[in-house]
Amino acid sequence: MSRQKKIEDISVGELSEDSITEYLENHLDFFEGRENLLMNLQLSHHQGSGAISLVERQVEVLRESNLKFKQQLKEIVVAAKDNHKVLDKIHQLALRLIESPSSVKRIQILQSSLKKDFLADRCVLIIFSSKVKSVFSDNDFTTFIDPSDKRLSPFESFLQSGRPRCVQLKDSQKKIVFSDDAPEINSAALIPLGNSEMLGFMVIGSIDSDYFNPGKGMDLLTRLGELVVAVLKEK
Repeated sequence: MSRQKKIEDISVGELSEDSITEYLENHLDFFEGRENLLMNLQLSHHQGSGAISLVERQVEVLRESNLKFKQQLKEIVVAAKDNHKVLDKIHQLALRLIESPSSVKRIQILQSSLKKDFLADRCVLIIFSSKVKSVFSDNDFTTFIDPSDKRLSPFESFLQSGRPRCVQLKDSQKKIVFSDDAPEINSAALIPLGNSEMLGFMVIGSIDSDYFNPGKGMDLLTRLGELVVAVLKEK
C-alpha cells in the first residue's frame, strides 16, 4: 500500500493535533517531494500579527537558540572570573595567616578578611568546645558550644552532610548564630570545619538575599573551610 493510500485511509474524524504530530514524527521524510507544500506552510509570527514561512520560523528559532547559548556562555565566563577573584582572596588570606605570630591574631585576621575581602555583613565561627582547645574567648566572632547541644538541631542535616551550602537561614538558625542581628541577615554560607572530625562550622551572612545562593562555587567554600581548620589546629 502506498504512502498516499495510507493517508487517504485516515478519516477526518480520526485526525487530531496529536495524531498528526505522531505521524510526522514517524515519517520525517514526509515533505520529500512535497516542496510546494513546505514552502506554502505559514506560521503565526511571535512578534505580532501576520504569518511567516516555515523556513523563516526555523531561522527565527535558530537565532533565539544562538542568543540563549551566548547568554549562557557569558554567564559562565562571568562566574569563572568571579571564582578566580575569590580564589585569589583565599590565597592572600592564607599568606597573611602564615605570617601571623599567634592563633588569636590569626582569628582576628580571619574575621577582618571575611568582612573586608568577602563582603560579609556578619560572620560567626561556631567551635565545638570538646574538639578544640580554648585559646580563644567567646566574642562577636567565635562561639564555643558542645556538639551535642540541642540548640544545634536546626543545623542537623547540614552537619550530617559535611558539605558547604548557601541558604536563606530559618529564624531558629539565625537566633543561634547571629542573636540580635538575626533579622538583618537574608542569605548565608554554611561551611563545615573538618571531615572525619568536625571542629565546628562557620557561618558567613549577608543582608543581600541573593548574595549567597546555590549557584555559588561550593569548591571555593570548601577551600576556605580547610584554611580555617588549619588555623584552629595551629598551636
